[in-house]
Amino acid sequence: MGEDTIKNIHYLVMKGIDKEFAGRYRLNNVVISGSKHVPLSYIQVTSEMEKMLAWYDDVKEKLHPIELAALFHFKFVYIHPFRDGNGRTARLLMNLILMQHGYSPAIVKEVIE
Repeated sequence: MGEDTIKNIHYLVMKGIDKEFAGRYRLNNVVISGSKHVPLSYIQVTSEMEKMLAWYDDVKEKLHPIELAALFHFKFVYIHPFRDGNGRTARLLMNLILMQHGYSPAIVKEVIE
């Protein structure tokens, strides 16, 4: 898993919705509608993504694949690196990790209250 994979998946998810920003880290601060979590400043996105990918490389052979996929998903959405499409991209990346280890994809429904 690397930055190119993440950006390519985001591009594929978003190219028909917001092609200008598809596959590109956000260049502004964002809020998540309906959430109390305030994502990191856009200034921190690149360095936090680098840290997350270094973490992934360090633990990918040590953690159980299900735990790895879940933690990767959590860390990704916490950083919220893109302007839009973070949840969709996170779920695809989580399933990529699961499938690389022989597991079936997990179906996670979004809950909007």
